[in-house]
Amino acid sequence: MRLTKELAGLTEGIAFAFPPPAIPGAGTSGGFSFALEDRSGKDIGFLAQNVGKFVEAARKRPEIGGIIPAFLPAVPQVFVDVDRDKVLKQGINLNQVYQTLQTFMGGYFVNYFNRFGRTWQVYVEAEGDYRTDAKNVREFYVRNSNNDPVPLDAIATIKNIAGPEFTLRYNEYRAAQIIGGAAPGYSSAQAMKALEETFRETMPPGMGYDYMGMSFQEKKAQQGVSPLVDLCVVDAYSCS
Repeated sequence: MRLTKELAGLTEGIAFAFPPPAIPGAGTSGGFSFALEDRSGKDIGFLAQNVGKFVEAARKRPEIGGIIPAFLPAVPQVFVDVDRDKVLKQGINLNQVYQTLQTFMGGYFVNYFNRFGRTWQVYVEAEGDYRTDAKNVREFYVRNSNNDPVPLDAIATIKNIAGPEFTLRYNEYRAAQIIGGAAPGYSSAQAMKALEETFRETMPPGMGYDYMGMSFQEKKAQQGVSPLVDLCVVDAYSCS
């Protein structure tokens, strides 16, 4: 808890401490992994609003020692809007436009080659000084049907937007992963029960939840051991 509070003061990023797994070798960390699902099929804003409401309420529960959503709905991004009508009217290959954009903004894979007993990947990409500013897209060209070079900024518009870093799909629903751990003196089962109670108290219709990773296995184990496992355990004891 003390370390987590100190890490919360970092402005360069999000950092937190987590306990080791309860069973050594079963997973990489302890705590719980909870998935909050938008089962109504609405937009990112709807999920983001409810994730914030849920996390805020869960942090007030004494059973929860720490909780953080692995969901960033407003990450700065660069959006490139290609004018497809203009591209087609000028007789430009649309695939070449996207390949050139990919080369400029990231990298374009070419092939592999073997050397020094290793396999190497070949990428074509713009120098770092050019990729740091999206306005440099005007320095890259594609050719039209007359074989004339056309700068990318003549057929594409670049603007800064904000959006989710990635969209998680869990059970086919748009979802947000929420991770955390139980407070000192409470078990993981009590923490999971507190999460479920918080969900029922705060979430509107259309939202759902599920567990991920070891939390999913723990939840299944709480429902009872299957007859097949019981049989294997008895058989194991009889062999000893």
